[in-house]
Amino acid sequence: MYRKRIIAAFLACLFVTAVLYAAEGFYTLDRSGHIVQPASCTDQSPWVQAGTFSATGAEPTTPTGENLSGYGNATSAFEIYSKTKVYSIPAYWNTITLRCRGSSENDVNVFDVFLMRSSNDTYTRVCTLTFTAGAISPAISKTLVSDTLVVSNEKWFSPINVLSPGGDYIAMCEIDVRGFYKIGFVPTTLAGDAYIDIMGF
Repeated sequence: MYRKRIIAAFLACLFVTAVLYAAEGFYTLDRSGHIVQPASCTDQSPWVQAGTFSATGAEPTTPTGENLSGYGNATSAFEIYSKTKVYSIPAYWNTITLRCRGSSENDVNVFDVFLMRSSNDTYTRVCTLTFTAGAISPAISKTLVSDTLVVSNEKWFSPINVLSPGGDYIAMCEIDVRGFYKIGFVPTTLAGDAYIDIMGF
């Protein structure tokens, strides 16, 4: 009888545990150690700097052909191209948001944007981003965040979402990266030193 009671209690505990999991879902921890439910969690990543671009020296011409390819190379020629900056996108970012910081108000900085799916692959042209710096300065630096953004030369699967408010508010764009894991920026016009910031979700 005692043995049957132990078995019954154990089965009851299993049943209650199953019910709780079914009701609440399986929990995981985010990078900050907080409990989240993956099915309903949106990553709240802070801005990180994806590239620093010096105005010193001539700006490059956008690379084409073999200069975009990484086939057979430990490092793609694109990645060592003059002034090109490459950022590795975390696997849990499905969409990225970009903004630009400049050195002086009304600076116009232009970047051609590329994405690459995997190593030993070829960079794919995505678009051209033309940022104009406003007068707002983030607390982290003395740079000025762009308040105007124009997207051109779109060559991507889905439309690029653009926020270009002007008036010293922050201009940004969103790109669905579709599993591509490297993003590259080629600065074709720099009015001064510039910085590309990125976040994702």
